[in-house]
Amino acid sequence: MREVRGTAMIEHLSEEQIELYSRRAAPPAELLFMDNHISACVWCRGRLNEMESLRPALASLLTSLDASARGRTEHLSYEQLAGYARKELGELDLEIVECHVELCLQCAGELEDLLAFASRMKASVKRSKTSAVKRSKTSAVKRSKTSAVKRSKTSA
Repeated sequence: MREVRGTAMIEHLSEEQIELYSRRAAPPAELLFMDNHISACVWCRGRLNEMESLRPALASLLTSLDASARGRTEHLSYEQLAGYARKELGELDLEIVECHVELCLQCAGELEDLLAFASRMKASVKRSKTSAVKRSKTSAVKRSKTSAVKRSKTSA
């Protein structure tokens, strides 16, 4: 693809060149040329950033496919499951967990148990706070009555 900038015609890097640059697999002279081009070309820099942002997801997918091909399944980590339950995952990790639990009964069960436990804990904390407020109000009323009785005895 070519782009006109001022009076100069600029040819963008190919997907293959960007991949080689990303992996630092090109010869040094080509890497230097690509580095100079990417530093000056917003479009190619954007393509490089996009490619590099997809690299972790691709690596995870390849690992899962490789494990499946060997007949063993990679399961989600506790951190992934807990992050999902606490709603702390980024968009990509969220999609990984949701897709995995659709296919993996073991992880789906563990996630279901974790979500149920979190729900029970939340309800328990809420009940504890409600009970603490009631005890606090009851204690305040008792202290108030005790103070009133003491004042009335000292007044009499």
